[in-house]
Amino acid sequence: MKKLNKKQKLTIFISIFLAILAIFALFYTQKGKNDAIIATANGQNIYQQEIDKKLQQVLAATGQNLQFKDLPKEARMAFLQDIFLERQLDQMAQNANLNQAEIDKEVAEYRRSAIRQAYLDNLVEQKVNEAAIKAEYEKLKKEINGKQEVHLSHIVVADFNKAAALTQKIKKKSSKNDFFAKMAQENSIDSSNAKNGGDLDYLLLENLDENFAAVVQKLKIGQISDPIQTGFGWHIVLLHDKRTAQIPDFAESRETIAENLRQKTIEDLFEKITQNAQIKISSEAKAQKSGK
Repeated sequence: MKKLNKKQKLTIFISIFLAILAIFALFYTQKGKNDAIIATANGQNIYQQEIDKKLQQVLAATGQNLQFKDLPKEARMAFLQDIFLERQLDQMAQNANLNQAEIDKEVAEYRRSAIRQAYLDNLVEQKVNEAAIKAEYEKLKKEINGKQEVHLSHIVVADFNKAAALTQKIKKKSSKNDFFAKMAQENSIDSSNAKNGGDLDYLLLENLDENFAAVVQKLKIGQISDPIQTGFGWHIVLLHDKRTAQIPDFAESRETIAENLRQKTIEDLFEKITQNAQIKISSEAKAQKSGK
């Protein structure tokens, strides 16, 4: 191989050096375009890509698609402060004398949990598609067609004496509906609807507790029941309306149906996994083995 003279060596060195400079220039040019500095915190740059990634994580559960610039100023400042806080905590944690073995165990458990959740998410995504949602909607339409539904409000209390006293108090009022709502807000132990006056909206009559349904069937619109006992306590019921069940539009009920299908998919899987499992507590297993 022919030996290079000094001039040739210098030429090659300069060429390589210029090539390296070009690569660095390209890198920083691209970084400037795609990862702009959005803010600084104690002299540290906070980049667009870092913000976008965190914003995506925060909004993932809500289904929203917002840009950082669209947030109110107070929200943007809080967001940037959170990023700076995480950076500082990362640095402090790295400098601390932590139990690495315990951290590794936690990370491993988190990874297993994340893998399980990813599997469930994938299963739900496959099962709960548009065709499945529409099929379930058609099934529900057939199930409720021609059935009766009632619009109710109720007050639930723990004992009969209080229920009886409230019933008499409400029945004496001329404006029963408004007073009923007020009494529900102040007295009902059903926290799911007490704040909106105990309003249960429309319910299929056949889905109500048997004793509850028997009383509701005899009520006239605007009438208030005597106390009814169920497993939840003593109910006072106000009947607002009776009608043949109304079938909601697909668009209106789509998300509710989809969510129900998601839950059912998970429940069915869990039942399938556990229904034939032969689980024995160690002491019981030993006792059976020894014939005791």
